Amino acid sequence: MNRVTRSSRSPGHCVHLLSIPPLFTLLTYFLSPFHAHPLPQIFASNLNPRMAQRFFNLVLLDAVRADIHENKKLNYHYYASLKKSLYKPAAFFKGILLPLCKQQCTLREAAVVSSVLAKVSVPVAHSAVAIAKICSYDYTPAQAIFLRTLLNKKYSLPVSVVRGVVAYFDRTSLLDPQQAKPVLWFQCLLTFVERYKISVSDDDKKKIKGVCQRCVHKSMTPAIRIELFGAQAFKGGESNS
Repeated sequence: MNRVTRSSRSPGHCVHLLSIPPLFTLLTYFLSPFHAHPLPQIFASNLNPRMAQRFFNLVLLDAVRADIHENKKLNYHYYASLKKSLYKPAAFFKGILLPLCKQQCTLREAAVVSSVLAKVSVPVAHSAVAIAKICSYDYTPAQAIFLRTLLNKKYSLPVSVVRGVVAYFDRTSLLDPQQAKPVLWFQCLLTFVERYKISVSDDDKKKIKGVCQRCVHKSMTPAIRIELFGAQAFKGGESNS
């Protein structure tokens, strides 16, 4: 194990470690930043999506989170390994991004992973599924960072996904009505209407209009209304409704 993970070279046959459960688990403890770069490329190239997902979730994700927690930033080799992991987009989303959405992910962790996601082209089909899954979860600030990053890619999303995003904001706007929504929530909603206002149906526009009535931010709520309704947002009927 020490020869595989600590030497100056990462032998290609280390992919067979994943077929040995005890050694696979130990990779979490022996993976160094230097070898975090070539290993994901090897595994992404040679493993099926299920096994790649297993490596990303049980080994790479823990190593990345530990490094961020310890150093308050991510080592370059770990960062590069995350980019390599996007060679298997389904495994990346299932093994790294979606687990972070469901766990107690910090804003720093979300910002680092999102910066990787923003720099790499991902097939629209995988991104659409990821957006739909995120919108099915309860709101967290870190989740808003991931969702905003995916929406900013300006994919041509299926109608069902666009409607799912509208339903997500409609649902989360009803939570804790006495408590102001975080700025990240408003930023995510503004990004959505900026990118997909043409794809939003009239019925969904009415829902977002109701969201804006329930949740108000002094600068972003007017911007959201202007994006959806244009000049009508300044008229008395729209601005007071």
